Amino acid sequence: MVSVSVEGPPTIHRVTFFSNTGNVAFDDFTFADVVPLGHGDVNLDGIVDVNDLLAVITTWGDCPAICPADLNCDNIVDVNDLLAVITNWG
Repeated sequence: MVSVSVEGPPTIHRVTFFSNTGNVAFDDFTFADVVPLGHGDVNLDGIVDVNDLLAVITTWGDCPAICPADLNCDNIVDVNDLLAVITNWG
């Protein structure tokens, strides 16, 4: 069994994996390191669909904090994020 602890959003400063063989830690992650850029699945339900499209539209604009619809992590929800959803639809 593996468990994950995450500290410090929006930049994840430390991720520690605990397993029966010992702990492994990684430092200085960003959201882009954890979730692939441009995946299109805003709500992380495994499907890129109308719910992801609506999430991008309803959060359109600047993202001063964590913003799941900011798929390319540039602190703004815009046409690039919309295109990521459309490109990965289905």
